Amino acid sequence: MTSTYDHLLHLCRAGAPLLHIASYEWERVRGHVIGLAGALGLPMHVWSQSRGLLRCSGEGELEAEDEGARDPFELLRSIRSAEEPGIWLLEDAHPFLHEKHHEVLRWLRELARLPTTPRKIVVLSTPTPGLPLDLRKEVPTLELPLPGVDDLRVVLEQTATVMGVRATASEALLDAARGLTVMEASLAFGKAAAALGRLDSGAVPLVAHEKERIIKQSEVLEYYPTDASMADVGGLDQLKAWLERRGRAFGAGARDFGLDAPKGVLLLGVQGCGKSLTAKAIAATWQFPLLRFDMGKVFGGIVGQSEANIRAALHVAQALAPACCGSTRSRRAWPGWAARATPMAARPRAWWARC
Repeated sequence: MTSTYDHLLHLCRAGAPLLHIASYEWERVRGHVIGLAGALGLPMHVWSQSRGLLRCSGEGELEAEDEGARDPFELLRSIRSAEEPGIWLLEDAHPFLHEKHHEVLRWLRELARLPTTPRKIVVLSTPTPGLPLDLRKEVPTLELPLPGVDDLRVVLEQTATVMGVRATASEALLDAARGLTVMEASLAFGKAAAALGRLDSGAVPLVAHEKERIIKQSEVLEYYPTDASMADVGGLDQLKAWLERRGRAFGAGARDFGLDAPKGVLLLGVQGCGKSLTAKAIAATWQFPLLRFDMGKVFGGIVGQSEANIRAALHVAQALAPACCGSTRSRRAWPGWAARATPMAARPRAWWARC
């Protein structure tokens, strides 16, 4: 599967002079652009309103180039008139990507039409996706996915080195950190290392608890306690047998063997017949985190806010895979549905249990 960096590199080689990367993880975005500058053999500059224009070396070290260049309008004009090639990463562009800053948007459109020589590339880095209508057709947008297992393993090793503790990158520990950004995972690993003096499978509850706190900050998704077991569910013997048999398909050995993960199960019934209890029991039996998706918190008064909340919730749920998700229609009716998303690195697929 083509990575975000590969897409970025292909777009630049195709001649795109203006690009947009959406992610809260400024370090990963900067790392991608540093790699891009090295692959294309171009000097790199980083701009922010706090530090002005900085020059970035191939090793990622920054040094002041023009501390007074803090006006985005003047910066874009200087990039347009520059005779030397280069890559400019604009890390504080998002406050100016609005219709009230028409001059900035106009100059961005001018940069989107730059000739290929000298080679000049401008990368807009914003925390969330979405561009003004003036730019959507001229500026390709890439969304940086949440870190996968390989990225989290690197974060784990780096945190262990900084904290001076022993680290064992077990599958359970890395799965516990799924759905976190690099900064959040580093903090969760560091907190576990400070409490235990090591990073191994014993740190899983601490990392999961820290993840619960972080996920709740989204105000759309929240962890739900899995305090039930299949022994608490009356009847449903065929479902229990199926869950026991198919639950073996989630390990690394099953994937190596070519065994597909379960595709779905449908639960229908009147209120109070045990659908919610069964969803919690499934999460506990398969040792998956159970997330609650509060539909009442999705809707916002700002245009596009509701869609952004749903997109963010699904984005986190897919990154947390394997996981179970429940939808809340009201405070007294939970859940409306449960879902399991397979890892994006594997075959994208959703597991739904309609309750």
